[in-house]
Amino acid sequence: MVKDANGVTLAWLYCHDDTQRYSFGVSKLSSDEARRIGKAIARIPEFMMPRQGFYPRGGGPRWREDRPYHVALEDRYIREHWDEINALCRLNSLPLNATGEVIENDGVWRVYEFTWQMDAILFWERFEGRWLRGTEFHYPERPENLPSLKPLENWPNSIRAICDNRRVSNAMIKRRTLLFMLFLLFSGEALSDDLVGQATVVDGDTLQIHGARIRLWGIDAPESSQLCRGEDSSQYRCGGKAATELDAFIARRPVNCSPVSFDPYGRTVATCSVGGNDLGEWLVRKGLALDWPQYSKGRYGGAQREAEHAGRGIWKGSYVEPWLYRGCIRASGKPADCSDDANAHP
Repeated sequence: MVKDANGVTLAWLYCHDDTQRYSFGVSKLSSDEARRIGKAIARIPEFMMPRQGFYPRGGGPRWREDRPYHVALEDRYIREHWDEINALCRLNSLPLNATGEVIENDGVWRVYEFTWQMDAILFWERFEGRWLRGTEFHYPERPENLPSLKPLENWPNSIRAICDNRRVSNAMIKRRTLLFMLFLLFSGEALSDDLVGQATVVDGDTLQIHGARIRLWGIDAPESSQLCRGEDSSQYRCGGKAATELDAFIARRPVNCSPVSFDPYGRTVATCSVGGNDLGEWLVRKGLALDWPQYSKGRYGGAQREAEHAGRGIWKGSYVEPWLYRGCIRASGKPADCSDDANAHP
């Protein structure tokens, strides 16, 4: 079933595992064919709407021919509204692709890219963005009859509660962080020199060296209890797979970790490498973890785009972002329900 941005059914497509026949005389459609045809049908309303003044960005060092529409968001706004931005984009199927490019113009702005003009317009309007034309900000008028984004209230209660819970938990985290930093101050401890040694893999983004827990900086891997769906739509333990493959890659070689900070739970947050390979980048490039822009500021964005385009790891099927999965679990959701959200990536 293909729906437009307002939830109106536009068409039904039948693929090879359906007993019915496609009405145009084709007896079978592959899942990929059905997906591509469905996406094309879903874009029909976009081409019926006037959008004067919304021009593609054009050239630039990070410009992609297949993603010509660029929107900039102010860095402080992103930090303050990240949960809402991420959740609403997922709910409305807006591809949140950060270019990693920074523009300094009365503040610090970070650039996001889109294939479809309407996706970029909805993103621009909802999140206080600036339209880019060439290398300068552009201020087109808001189109008439612009569709409204589906509100978070349309999500299941367990998912919708994430943003509310995060506001409460943020205050708790800040308190824990303050207490922990006071502990460090009075105990005379500080960020130590590099940690080097044989590592035990705790999960897909956590190691242990000499008894110290180390959280890999800038990435987020699926949780141990989390499930993803593969290319054939069957479920598998993507969190367990990330940990297993990380352990195999390290292969008992010495791991070198450079501390960056401490997290609110007392763990060292660090960039770690084996044989000169950044483990965070390796995990993201293999499709075993996600770049976490809230902390990485897009450092691993390029590796993630490569994994997505190549269809590696979790990009072969569907998944729920680990940070949303944890929020769902904290809101008393069940692992199976939190793992298999209907709004996961196609």
